Amino acid sequence: MKVKNDVEVLINGRKYTICGFESAEYLQKVATYINSKYAEFKAKSYYHTLDVELRNILLAINIADDYFKANKDNESMKKDNERKDKMVLDMKHEIMESQSQSEAATTQLDELRARCEKAEKEIVAWNVKCQETTTKANSLEEQLKQTEAENSANSARLEDTLAQVSKLENEKARLESQIEALKVQMKDQETKNSDLKKQHSSKMAKAKETAKSEKETAVAKVEKLRETEISKLKKEQEAELSKLKKENEAAIVKAVEEAKKENEDTAALLDEYADENEELKAKLEAAERRITDLESRNRRGKR
Repeated sequence: MKVKNDVEVLINGRKYTICGFESAEYLQKVATYINSKYAEFKAKSYYHTLDVELRNILLAINIADDYFKANKDNESMKKDNERKDKMVLDMKHEIMESQSQSEAATTQLDELRARCEKAEKEIVAWNVKCQETTTKANSLEEQLKQTEAENSANSARLEDTLAQVSKLENEKARLESQIEALKVQMKDQETKNSDLKKQHSSKMAKAKETAKSEKETAVAKVEKLRETEISKLKKEQEAELSKLKKENEAAIVKAVEEAKKENEDTAALLDEYADENEELKAKLEAAERRITDLESRNRRGKR
């Protein structure tokens, strides 16, 4: 039988004795809750404008509101628990179905094992055939080794031929490099001739035409010799290469000598132009002295 408890509590600044079958701690919690609602109510700006009866009614309304909200939350929690219970039940059904599927999978596994045993027997038969095939393959490997030995000998001969061709190509590149160097020298000469043309257009025009003609002749000779010798290199290889070297060297020496001669002629022209410039400078200085003398005389005459 439950015992009734009398608990003295403080509500809104006044002492009250509450009787109930609940524990003293629970009754104190109820009093604390009512005090908290009084505190919230007193914090409102309109609290002191209300009479006592209206205050109590509004307090009861707020407490009832809290009760209904708590009851609503409790109902929501019940529904949520019911939903969770249903989910658990569905999961149990799924587990049972999974167990049934597992049993079916076990049956299929037994069938697969039987198939594997049959496949292993077939593999043994295939291994016998593979051994026969391996014997044939070994015979073919011996034939392949002989063929590879022959190919190796052919490759060695091919490498020797390629080495000779590479040697000829290198020599060709060296000769072409020398020809390009001559072309660069000729370009430099053209630049010098252009500068001389700016100073003495009439004389330089003639020198440029002569240099251009000589350059074109030399280039034509070199190009012709290069094409001829390259053709001979492909046909006659090393023997024709020696001949090509001599002819190209001769052509290069000739072209160099012609370029040197052209440079000497140009240097001679420059010397002549330098002498003429010196004479002009001397005449200019003499003219300047005469002008200075005339200006001095004019100044004295004005005085």
